[in-house]
Amino acid sequence: IGPFSGFYANILAGYGIFKDMPLPLITPYDLDDYCTTYEPSEIKGWKAGFELGYRYNSLVDARLGLTYSPQELDKGYFLGLDRAKCVADFNVTITPIEKLKVNLGYQLRAKRSSAKSINVNDPAASNQISTVNLYDIGTVSNLSLGASYQVTKMLSVFASGSNLLGKKWDNYYSLGAQGFTLMAGASLVF
Repeated sequence: IGPFSGFYANILAGYGIFKDMPLPLITPYDLDDYCTTYEPSEIKGWKAGFELGYRYNSLVDARLGLTYSPQELDKGYFLGLDRAKCVADFNVTITPIEKLKVNLGYQLRAKRSSAKSINVNDPAASNQISTVNLYDIGTVSNLSLGASYQVTKMLSVFASGSNLLGKKWDNYYSLGAQGFTLMAGASLVF
């Protein structure tokens, strides 16, 4: 009714089985170093979440979403290579004039992990055995801002920036995320 007619809510739940999914595995390289390899893995698990949003005419479109999936070594819904347990997304798009769109986004990826292989001495067998555990790689956040302008029906120009807070993190063990990133371009549709 009136200005509140633009509110909406969604609830989501799902179960997935991922076979031969190439997931990053941290493996010993030598006595002091590790490297990341990809091992075909089978993981399965559930996810649940919700999304709240608001649209006001064509001027504002805002959305807040939260997705949760518990992660264990062989269980967990695939929410990205960093196997985040909880992902929160906030996006707002404003259209101040008909041809211009401005977008602000924020994403939080909490309780991320990667599988890590560890060599352990087995005194009974006088050799090393390998065991795999989940390794905590922390929580990260990313702030982004972008704009696009429709010059003609066929041509639009855009610019966007990501990691505006300049945070440093690993996407997964030893693979660093890009720092502040700026991209601009044009799109021609015919």
